[in-house]
Amino acid sequence: MPPLFHLPLKLIAGLALAMAALVGPSQAEDTTGASSASSAYSRMVLMKGAWLFDRNCAFCHEKDGRGSVGPNLTDWYFIHGSTKDNLHEVIQNGVPEKGMPTWKSILKPTDLRLIEQYVWSIRGKDLKGKPPEGEHKPDEKAATEVAG
Repeated sequence: MPPLFHLPLKLIAGLALAMAALVGPSQAEDTTGASSASSAYSRMVLMKGAWLFDRNCAFCHEKDGRGSVGPNLTDWYFIHGSTKDNLHEVIQNGVPEKGMPTWKSILKPTDLRLIEQYVWSIRGKDLKGKPPEGEHKPDEKAATEVAG
């Protein structure tokens, strides 16, 4: 069997749902009330996004997102805006003047969305790395959305 990261996302989701069905209805709920299949799917989305990030973005942002040539992605400072739409725009179109490629011409749209989900998930971890850059900070609602 090929490594999990090389499987299509639909197949991974199907495997997650099949595994949850094997657990049974009484055990398929976690402490938040969400189904195991849903949380397993979310974990797999983030795992695939982390894998893609490692292959495409870590050279400039480090594997854990703490920044190197590119900015630290784990703090609360944003250079190009603090919303998910801003993040989408930056990943899609890059920042050519800073050396960040236009990823929409390199990666598939699904892969770009997976990277976006991963990057959004590491916001607020405040890993020690490159000092904060930018002035944009998320509003309170967006900050709790990331932390949760």
